Amino acid sequence: MERARIYFSAENLFTITKLAGMFDPEATSSDGYSSGKTYPLSTTISFGLNVTF
Repeated sequence: MERARIYFSAENLFTITKLAGMFDPEATSSDGYSSGKTYPLSTTISFGLNVTF
């Protein structure tokens, strides 16, 4: 084994917003009302192992 590399990557683990606590940033649209047509904020977590022999 010449080399081993462990990696970890994460995106959107939490959301920082200026909205009041009673509002959900995923549910509001640009006009302030929920239209039901907004996509949720996705969280992506990746990890892995690369080994070179």
